[in-house]
Amino acid sequence: MTELLCNQFQHSPTTPAPLKPYPSKSMGRTIPSCRIVIDEELAKIARFKQFLRAEDRVVFDDLTTQCRLYSSSAGVLASSIREVPLLLSMVFAQHKKLMELEKRIKEVHSEGPLKDKDYLSC
Repeated sequence: MTELLCNQFQHSPTTPAPLKPYPSKSMGRTIPSCRIVIDEELAKIARFKQFLRAEDRVVFDDLTTQCRLYSSSAGVLASSIREVPLLLSMVFAQHKKLMELEKRIKEVHSEGPLKDKDYLSC
């Protein structure tokens, strides 16, 4: 009976079955590069963009650009959860923008109250 099963799968019971390789883009690695993962995940969520309003698509494009911008840094994460580097890149970019805005607000408050002429110069 075991010989029949072994012949069916064409390997012995002591030899593990051959593993299917990851898609060729991974260059022999177990975990694909972060850039490949980000491109694949962004392709998956591209349909979301189709249903956004035009002004929201600009925001979505900026968010995806931030993912690609920090993909090299996110590449150090050898996460088995493919979305982690993508989400961390998004969160990092948003936090960086928030800190820059907080800094600008503090600078404006330290200069004192704005006068009417300051509003007109914008």
